[in-house]
Amino acid sequence: MHDNDLSDEHSIYFLKERAKELNCLYQVDEILNNPRLSLAEIFENVVQVVPSGWQYPEVCEARMVINQNSYQTQGYCTSRFLESSPIKVDDEFVGNIEVVYIQEVPKGPEGYFLDKERKLIRTIAERIGQTIFHRRLKQLLQDWNQPRLDLSENRNLEHEWTVILDLLRRTDPNMLLHVSRKMINHLYWNGVKEAGDLLPEFSPGWQDSAHRGEVNYPSAKLPLGNANHICEKVFHIAAQNLSDNEITSRLKRWIQEQKAYDLIKTIDRIDTSLGEIVEAIMRYRNIAGDSDTLYYPTQCWLEVALIRRFLSENLDFIQVAKHYIGISHFYDVVKRLIFPEESHGKIGGKSTGLFLAQQILKTESQNDPLLACINVPKTWCITTDELTQFLHYNSLEGLNEQKYKELPEIRMDYPNIIQMLKNAKFPPGIIKSLAMALDDFGEVPLIVRSSSLLED
Repeated sequence: MHDNDLSDEHSIYFLKERAKELNCLYQVDEILNNPRLSLAEIFENVVQVVPSGWQYPEVCEARMVINQNSYQTQGYCTSRFLESSPIKVDDEFVGNIEVVYIQEVPKGPEGYFLDKERKLIRTIAERIGQTIFHRRLKQLLQDWNQPRLDLSENRNLEHEWTVILDLLRRTDPNMLLHVSRKMINHLYWNGVKEAGDLLPEFSPGWQDSAHRGEVNYPSAKLPLGNANHICEKVFHIAAQNLSDNEITSRLKRWIQEQKAYDLIKTIDRIDTSLGEIVEAIMRYRNIAGDSDTLYYPTQCWLEVALIRRFLSENLDFIQVAKHYIGISHFYDVVKRLIFPEESHGKIGGKSTGLFLAQQILKTESQNDPLLACINVPKTWCITTDELTQFLHYNSLEGLNEQKYKELPEIRMDYPNIIQMLKNAKFPPGIIKSLAMALDDFGEVPLIVRSSSLLED
C-alpha cells in the first residue's frame, strides 16, 4: 500500500469521525431547542444520543448529573475509561456530564478519547448550561407578563421586578450588585435625594471625596456594604420614585448590558481564537435576541470591538462602519464563516467591503427606495489565515518566498507552482465547512474571489 493510500484512508477516517461528532451535536441542539420538552426530558434525551458521537459508540455510555438528579443510558456503569465536563449556569456549577467506555478500547496517540471528543463534551456541557439559563429567563419573562389580580385590598402583591431580584439574590450576587449600582446612580442623577444619602453606604468614601474634589494621594481601603441589604434599600427608594414598568425595563437592559461585557472580554483577549468568539456571539444572541437595546456607550463599545476583530482596524473604515453595522448584523456573518481551528484571522478585504456595502444599502434605502432593488449575493467568508493553514497542511510554506524573486524567475517557476497547488489537498476541517457552504448555496452559480493581500 502506498503512502498516498494510507493518507487517503486516514483522511476518510478523520472525516467520518468529524461527521459523527457533528451529527451528535446537531441531535443535541435539536433536543435542547425543543420547547415542548421539560428540562428533565431534555436531559434524558441528550444522554441517549451522546454516545453516537464517539469513536466506539457500541461500548460507549453516558451519564448526566444535574442538581443531584442523575440521567444515564441503560448500560452505564463506572469505568476507568472516562471523559467528563462540568455544567455551569452563569458561572455557577450545577452538575456534570460524562461518557465512559464499558470495556477497553484501542488507545491512540491522543489517548482513549480524541481531542475533538474532549472538545465535543465541553461544547455539549456548555450548551446544556445555556439551555438551563434560558429556561430560567423564559420563566422570568412569563412571571413579568403574567396578569396579577388584586385578590384583596389588604394584600400587597409582589411587583413584577421583584421576581428577577429574587432570582439574582439566589443565583448571581455579582449581577445583583451590578443592577443595584446602576439603579442608585440612575436615581441620584435624576435628583432623588434619598439616593444621594445612600451613596456613602454603597460606595464608602464617596461623600468625603465628593466634598474634597480631586486629591493627590491614595485613599484608604474601606469595607464594602452588604449587597443584599443595600439592594433592598436601593429598590425601596426606586419603588417610591419610579413606575414598576420602568424598574423592570431598566433591570432587563442592565442584565443584558452585563452579558455584553462578557462578550467584549472574550473579543478583547489577545489569545482568544475565532472559534471562541463565534461561540460567545451565539451565546449573547441567545440572551439578547436580535434587537440592539443596550445602553448606548456599551452598544458602541461592543460594535466597534466586533468591527475591529472581524472586519478591519483601519480607523477611517471604523468611522463609517459604526454608523451602519450593529451587533445583530454579526449573527449572520458567524454562521457563514469558514476558519481553521484556533484561527485568529479576519474575513478579508472584499468580503468586508461587500458586507459594509450591504448594510449601507439597507439603511439608505429607507430614504431612497431605488436602493432596495440592489441585490447582494449570499456570501460565505473564508478567513485570511485559512490560506496559511492550507500551505502548512501541504508543506508549501516555501511559496511565500515568490514575492521576493525576480520577475523572470517567477514566470519560469509558475507552471510548476500551478501543478503543486492543483495536487495539494484541503485540510479535513475546511472540506467539512465547504460542504456545508455548498449545501447552503444549493444549485446556483457561484463566484469565488480571493482577498489575499498578495494575490496581485
